[in-house]
Amino acid sequence: MSNPKLDQLANDNRWLRKVLLAHYNVAGVCFTFERMMMPGMANMFIKIREDLYPGDPEKQKELIKNHAVFYNTQPNLGAIVPGVVLGLEIERAKNNSIDNELIQSIKQALAGPFAGIGDSLIQGLLIPILLSIGISLSADGSPLGAILGVAVFFGINIPLVWFLFKTGVKMGISGAEKLMDSDLKDRAVNAIEMLGIIVIGAVVASTANVQTGLAITASGSTTSIQSVIDSILPGLLTILSTVLIYWLIKYKKGRAMRIMVAMFLISVLGYFTGILI
Repeated sequence: MSNPKLDQLANDNRWLRKVLLAHYNVAGVCFTFERMMMPGMANMFIKIREDLYPGDPEKQKELIKNHAVFYNTQPNLGAIVPGVVLGLEIERAKNNSIDNELIQSIKQALAGPFAGIGDSLIQGLLIPILLSIGISLSADGSPLGAILGVAVFFGINIPLVWFLFKTGVKMGISGAEKLMDSDLKDRAVNAIEMLGIIVIGAVVASTANVQTGLAITASGSTTSIQSVIDSILPGLLTILSTVLIYWLIKYKKGRAMRIMVAMFLISVLGYFTGILI
């Protein structure tokens, strides 16, 4: 059932501040490689589940479950991402015209670019500048440098985060309306999925490198199995390892953390036995 109060809530600054704080107060809690900033996103919707789906516990459970997945971005410039997601969920709560797949695709597609931009500007530029100024001011033991650095950092970032979050909410609502009114929905999902595939492929190709140290000795000569594999298809073991991990997560519902631990143990064992190099 559509909730007529949602349009009012989306323009209620007090309500939006509550939602934003619910996200940022716990975004770094239980921070693991499997979930990253997921607690903040999930907690945001826990706080407002009754606002979006009043008296509907099944819809509320579905909402939280949908966002109990991996999510990570830069928390300052990336504040636009939870805003967009909130705007999309508001539109979904109105008439259920947006599916979760689209929301998750948009969330992940936005998280990466804003993480890169935010890390470069905030961690790579703003914080070093503030630290250099603060260190020079506190060279004689004065606390002024530390106080000024913290004050300026929050003085810049609090308005920035609030502006980006509100902008994201408006973008999510208006963007959802445009997507539903045209054929852009399917095109957007396909484009975002293709982008994700390209990014994952590039990451695997540039960072992963699985090779075997096994060799075959025959007639007094030794042949490296890896050299044979490379002559057929370079990087074949890396591709097969990636496909196996995808299969375990996608179809066997494997836990990412358990798979990472297993990969570490296999790597150590493979190194000392010479199976992997």
